[in-house]
Amino acid sequence: MLYGRIILIGTTYFNKIVEIDGYSYFLALNSRKIRFIKINSDNLNKRHFCYSPKLIEKEGSNLHGVGININHLLYFTPFAKCDMVYSANKYYDKSTPFMSKKINQNITIEFD
Repeated sequence: MLYGRIILIGTTYFNKIVEIDGYSYFLALNSRKIRFIKINSDNLNKRHFCYSPKLIEKEGSNLHGVGININHLLYFTPFAKCDMVYSANKYYDKSTPFMSKKINQNITIEFD
C-alpha cells in the first residue's frame, strides 16, 4: 500500500508504508541492499524531503529486520478482511451504500 510519503536518504528513495506506535516504516524504492528502514516519526517533518542517514533507527532486508511482523502490518491496510483492521474507519465510511450493502455479499468468479 502506498502511504503517499516519499523521502530521500543519501541516494535512496524510501516510501512510507505504515506508522505504528510513533515509528514510521519505509520501503526502499531504488536499493536492493537496504529494503526496509524504521525512523522515529517525531524526527520527520512534512516540509522536508531529504534526510540524514543518522535518523535511521533500524534497517534490514526484510520486515523482521526492522522489527515489524507482516501480520501486524496487514492490520493497517484497508484491504484486509477482519474485524481488527485499525485503519478501516480512516479509509471507508461504513454508512456508504458500498460498505453497508455489499460487504457481506459473496462473489462468485467462474472461468470458462
